[in-house]
Amino acid sequence: PYAHARIDPVTGKKVPDAVILQKVSSGTLQAAFSTGCLASVVKLAKECVAVDPPSRPSAAMVAFRLQTIMKESFGEGHTSIV
Repeated sequence: PYAHARIDPVTGKKVPDAVILQKVSSGTLQAAFSTGCLASVVKLAKECVAVDPPSRPSAAMVAFRLQTIMKESFGEGHTSIV
């Protein structure tokens, strides 16, 4: 989700992983998602990468929400996430 930040737009050089990590942890770099991604998946993904750990959903909640998204988007027969 941070591929958009791998290359410095000014210098054209690769941005060191440590710089990306620092920006992510400080909240100055946000994850980017494909425009083709379902809005509900993007919303969940953004919650999962929230800077504030208590704001992130639990693994059980992620599994539940993914099953719900699959059911709503693809029908009853597509609810397995494993």
